[in-house]
Amino acid sequence: MLRILIHNWRLLALRGGLALAFAMFAFSLRVTPFSPLVGAITFAFAVMVFGAFAFSAGIVTIIAGLRGSAHGSERWLLLVDGCGASIFGLALVLIPDLTLFHLIQILAWWAVFIGALESIIALRLRRHIGDEWFLLLSSVGSILFGAYLLSGLVQDELGVLKWVGLYSAYSGITLLVLAFRLRGLQLQAHRAAAAGQA
Repeated sequence: MLRILIHNWRLLALRGGLALAFAMFAFSLRVTPFSPLVGAITFAFAVMVFGAFAFSAGIVTIIAGLRGSAHGSERWLLLVDGCGASIFGLALVLIPDLTLFHLIQILAWWAVFIGALESIIALRLRRHIGDEWFLLLSSVGSILFGAYLLSGLVQDELGVLKWVGLYSAYSGITLLVLAFRLRGLQLQAHRAAAAGQA
């Protein structure tokens, strides 16, 4: 798993960057005054954009899994993560007349699903990097976000935008930090290999 993630640190950074981009988009919508009709249209557009973001993040993760070693027994975790995100994104875009209640339910269960997978990946990664906890932070954040949505405390469009924006920002930052930590390990491995050949 560590070798696969190190090899794909750029794709992890891209996924983190996509999350931060959506977070900025969501926050920009929250501070803009809208009439009720325009607000409803804007929220529907935001859901479509988030669906596109989730689908893109899923594709990026699938590519990372497929780029892993042909004999890598743990790349299936990345493939399942990517497929789950892509299916979720397609659901947001393609389901007609998606109600706010169903949107919150889909968001919540997707976050719990992704968080559970990321926690498994994080625990396996920590076998090799004892001080690596950024992916575990991301997974805990996903699970807590999903649980909060399932609690029923979020009941309006602005609340959804706020929490999805915060979740996206949190997830993006932790993934970017992990990606550049993996980049550092890749550089260390290259230096060690060069020193061994000298």
